[in-house]
Amino acid sequence: MDEDKFVPKSSYIWVIVPAIVIIFLSFWFPVVMLMNNNGLSHDPEDWSFVSAYYSMILTLTSTIGLFALGFRVYRSQRARDKWELSQRRPELHFVYAGAKYYLYNMGGGTALNVYVGRVPISDKPESKYQLIKSFRCYSIPSNSHLILGFSDNSHILYAFYIDNERKRYLLKIEGDINEHIKLDEQLIQELENMAERCIDMQLVPH
Repeated sequence: MDEDKFVPKSSYIWVIVPAIVIIFLSFWFPVVMLMNNNGLSHDPEDWSFVSAYYSMILTLTSTIGLFALGFRVYRSQRARDKWELSQRRPELHFVYAGAKYYLYNMGGGTALNVYVGRVPISDKPESKYQLIKSFRCYSIPSNSHLILGFSDNSHILYAFYIDNERKRYLLKIEGDINEHIKLDEQLIQELENMAERCIDMQLVPH
């Protein structure tokens, strides 16, 4: 696993360059203040002030550095968590081959509560909610697929499913175009209410 992809790629130049300039000016500021016509001041109290000043600058610089490092680690961890979560999610895709459709799970998690609805080519429903048939399918593990024997002569197919964290997905294929579409509560309700258990399908593990 490539650890570099978890490190945010955004540039920090706009922070680093001004910080270097400020530190440089801060370093020379007390020296300039201590200079007079005879050179540097020889008053011990003046140099005591310089010592306290540099101590303050060092503390402030260390604090800013620790804050910047902590923020970078935080962003890196968030990127890692997001990537790990994506690896546990299912991702279904319809594939047409041999006069029927296959429903592949190309993600890293199991697709649960899978419903498939079909609109045949010969039918032209007045709206997308007038599905001709809806079927309750098997759960589809990662890297497995369903052979949808009932899907021949289909104009549109929908697939509704959830993952282990109860996140919901709605997939549509029309022609050769797969797309995960915005959740449509009325369409999902139709898919669930009209569903019947289908025996004309086969789960194929990889």
